[in-house]
Amino acid sequence: MVRKSLALLLLLLGLVTVWWRSEPRSEDIEPTVELVAFPQFAGPADPDLAVEGVWQLRSRQFSFGGFSALVLRADQQLRLFSDYGTVLELPLPRGGDATMRLPLRRVGEDTARKSGRDIEAATAFGGQTWLALENRNAIVRLGTTLRIEREARPSAIGGWPANGGPESLARLADGRFLALREGKVVVGETDPLVGVLFDGDPTEDPASRTVAITGADGYHPVDAATAPDGRILVLLRRLGFAWPFEFHSRLAWLDPDDLADGTARLSAPIDLSSILPRDNYEGIAVRGAGHRWDIWLVSDDNDSHFQASWLAHLTLDPGRLPD
Repeated sequence: MVRKSLALLLLLLGLVTVWWRSEPRSEDIEPTVELVAFPQFAGPADPDLAVEGVWQLRSRQFSFGGFSALVLRADQQLRLFSDYGTVLELPLPRGGDATMRLPLRRVGEDTARKSGRDIEAATAFGGQTWLALENRNAIVRLGTTLRIEREARPSAIGGWPANGGPESLARLADGRFLALREGKVVVGETDPLVGVLFDGDPTEDPASRTVAITGADGYHPVDAATAPDGRILVLLRRLGFAWPFEFHSRLAWLDPDDLADGTARLSAPIDLSSILPRDNYEGIAVRGAGHRWDIWLVSDDNDSHFQASWLAHLTLDPGRLPD
C-alpha cells in the first residue's frame, strides 16, 4: 500500500510538473473570457448612484482573476491589472452576456515573485500608465505599449508594511500624485489614514509630503481616481471576520485643495454594499462630464472559491455628491 501510494504521489507530481511547464507565457495567450450579466439587486437603490450593469468575469485560463486596478482608455476600452502581474484589455460591455477572446499580457519580467507582480493600483494620463506595487513599495511607469519606462521605490513609502503598502494611486488634475496606504487589515482601524502627496511623477523622484486623512470610519482605502471636476474619488473597504469573509464597500471623495496643509477629510460616504454584489472591490476608474460620470469598479477574487471577479458600471450626478 505504501509503495502504491508513493507511486501515485510521484505520478501526480509529474503531471503537475508537466502542466506547470506547458503553461504558455501570459503575454502569448488570448483566453476565452465570459461576461455573465448579473441582475440588479431587488433592495432599495442608492439615490446618488445608478447601477448601469454588473458582470461576472470568468475564464478557465491559468492566472486569470486577481484584478486589483483598472484604467479607462481613450478608445473606450478597460485595462484590468491583476495581482498576478497581468493586464486584461477589455472592451466596455454593452448589455447582457458576452463571450470573447481577449489578450492577457504580462507586465514586466519580474513576475515570478510576489513582490514583482502584486499590482494594487493604476492611474493613466496622456498614453502613460503608473502602477503601484505592494510588497516592494514601488511605482512603475508604463509607456503606450505597456513596456516599463521607469521604476522607483520612493523613500516616502519605503517603510510601509509589506502587506499594507500603496493600495491607491491617483494622478491629480494639476500633475501631482496621491498614494494611499492600505494600513492594517483589522475591523475598526482608527483615523487618520496615511498617504503621500508627490509634487510630480513619483518615478522621477519629486518632492513629497506625508498627508493624514480622516473620516474613513474604520474603512481602508483600496483605490482612488481623479474625477472630471478634479475631486479625488476614494474607494473604501471594510473586512468583516465572518466565514466566508464579508466585504463592505463605500465611495467617498477628497478635495485636493484641502491637502495643502497635509490634512484632509473624506466626504460623507456612499454605501455600495446595498446596490452591488458584496465582494472585494479594489479598482476604480471614472470618466465623464456635466451631470453624468461613468464609474467602473472591479473586484479581486483572491483566487478563492468564495469570491468572484465582478465588473460594475455605475453612473453618478456630481451635483448629488455629499458634502
